[in-house]
Amino acid sequence: MNKNLDRRNFLSSMIALPAAGMMAEAAIEESGKKKKEKRLGLKISLNAYSFNKSLIEGTFSVNELIDYCSNTGFDGVDITAYYFKGYPQVPTDDYLFQIKRKAFAAGLEISGTGVRNDFTIADAVKREQEVVLVKKWIEAAAK
Repeated sequence: MNKNLDRRNFLSSMIALPAAGMMAEAAIEESGKKKKEKRLGLKISLNAYSFNKSLIEGTFSVNELIDYCSNTGFDGVDITAYYFKGYPQVPTDDYLFQIKRKAFAAGLEISGTGVRNDFTIADAVKREQEVVLVKKWIEAAAK
C-alpha cells in the first residue's frame, strides 16, 4: 500500500469536513430559530366560556374542550372552575391531575381559571365564605 496515496485521500476527504460542519451548524441554527420564534410568538388560549351553554347543559365536557382546543390549534385553554362537575366543591386531586395530564398530552397549556365570587357582600360571614371559596380554587388551580 502506498502511504502517500493514503495520506492524499485522507487529506482530500478532510477538506470537505469544515464545509459539512458549517452546513450542519447552519441547519441546526435555523431549526433553533424556528423553535425560538415559536416560543416568543403570541400564544392563543380559548376561554371555556366560549362553550358556556354546552358546558352548563352537560352536552360538552372539559375533556372534550381540551380535545377541541388541541385539534383546532390553540396553545392553551382557560378552564373556568364552574364548568367542573360539583362546583363550587373543588374536584379531587386525581381528577385535577387527570385534566392536567390530558392537557399536557394534547400540547396545551392551562392558561388560567376563573371562579364565581362576590367580595361586596355586606354580611361579613358570607363575604368570608367567598374568600374561603376563592382560596380553595386558587389551590386547585395551582395543582
